[in-house]
Order: sequence, then C-alpha cells, then structure tokens
Amino acid sequence: MEQITQSVQEQESKSVKDRIIEAIQNSDLETLESELRNINFLLTGRDHSGHFDLSARDELRQILSQLLTVATKKEGRESKIVYLGDGGLSRLVLKVTDGKVTVDLTNNSPECVKEKWAKEFQ
Repeated sequence: MEQITQSVQEQESKSVKDRIIEAIQNSDLETLESELRNINFLLTGRDHSGHFDLSARDELRQILSQLLTVATKKEGRESKIVYLGDGGLSRLVLKVTDGKVTVDLTNNSPECVKEKWAKEFQ
C-alpha cells in the first residue's frame, strides 16, 4: 500500500511541471497559480511564503498575467521569476519564447531544493 501511495505521489509531482506549462499555453491564470503553489510546496514544504504569501497575491497575479499575454500571442519573448517559499533563495523561471514554454529552477537555489527538482522534474 505504501509503495502504491508513493508511486501516485511521484506521478503527481512529475506532472506538476507539465500542468504549469499547459496552464501557460492555455492562458489559464487560476490553474497556473494553483500549480505554482503546488510546486512551491513540493520543493520547499511551505504553503504561504515568498510570492505565495497572501499579501503578495496581487504581485504574483500581475507577473503571471504579463507572461500569459506573451504566451497568447505565440510570438515574442517573456520570462518571469517566481520566488518560492524558502525566504527568496529558490526561484522558478517561467519563460515563453515564440510560444514555447519552459519552467526551470535557478542555479542559486539551495542544494536540497535542487535535488528535489532533479529527482522529480527532470
């Protein structure tokens, strides 16, 4: 039973990155915000800090809206940094280049976060 639960969790965590990319491609702000919260928790173990603090929600939505505007056009370039909930040490880079979407972790993230990223999202 424990093995099945672990397998389901691994499958879910691997698909979070894909769901983020899909939300950007579909200009789905609600899903994008939700999946970014999920990946923040998976990587840092924290819910409401960094760009995910309730007081920073408007700023996060503004950043994501700007990215979605470029993604909708399917041309042009835009990249945005989303701070994760570990005190600003870890960041995700959301990048759109002529309709192609990538999600990457910055190199200056702590080793423990990099290890989780490598294990679960690459």
